[in-house]
Amino acid sequence: MQNPRMAGWIFLGMLACGGSGYGDESSAGIVAAVFPDEDGDTILDHHEGSVDGEDLDEDGTPDGIDSDMDGTPDYLDLDSDEDTVPDAQEAGDADPLTFPVDTDLDGTPDYRDLESDGNCIADVDEGGEDQDSDGIVDSSDLDNDGDGIRDVYELGDLLAACPKADPDGDGICDLTVCERPDHDGDGIPDYQDLDSDGDGVGDFYEAGISE
Repeated sequence: MQNPRMAGWIFLGMLACGGSGYGDESSAGIVAAVFPDEDGDTILDHHEGSVDGEDLDEDGTPDGIDSDMDGTPDYLDLDSDEDTVPDAQEAGDADPLTFPVDTDLDGTPDYRDLESDGNCIADVDEGGEDQDSDGIVDSSDLDNDGDGIRDVYELGDLLAACPKADPDGDGICDLTVCERPDHDGDGIPDYQDLDSDGDGVGDFYEAGISE
């Protein structure tokens, strides 16, 4: 009997070489059968650690990784890191055959990362909105307001500016202590403000992105 995982890799190889898979069956159906995605978040179960983790019920099969330790393994959890941003939004795209995105390249994919874009603002604070409507949620967007200036430059080095804001050293600022820069004092942080200095000229133009 053929190993289903081996069959899956053979199938994917056929697709990569321009093949159509097995017979008349749809490629999506075959992929779903060989590489399931039980919670439907567009991240394959084996990418979410369905065959890893401890065997707490001692049935001889690992129970799966549970990143937020809420009792539901990641491959069945719609929000694996409990940052209020659904895994489907943090996956990076709607194609289950692609690996989950890791925006800040820290080795932890966004769906398990509590601070996905490396701007020192926790995902739970940035949320799942998409301010600039570019198809990337703010928690994973390197330029939330789409003004051509990356958030890390508009925010400055928050940890350097207020070192006591990160007592546990996890790289996530306590924003009740560490305020986000707002140069024109309009109540909109620079990284969300299309005219950060309030001079009437949009950041998009001042950044040299548009004439």
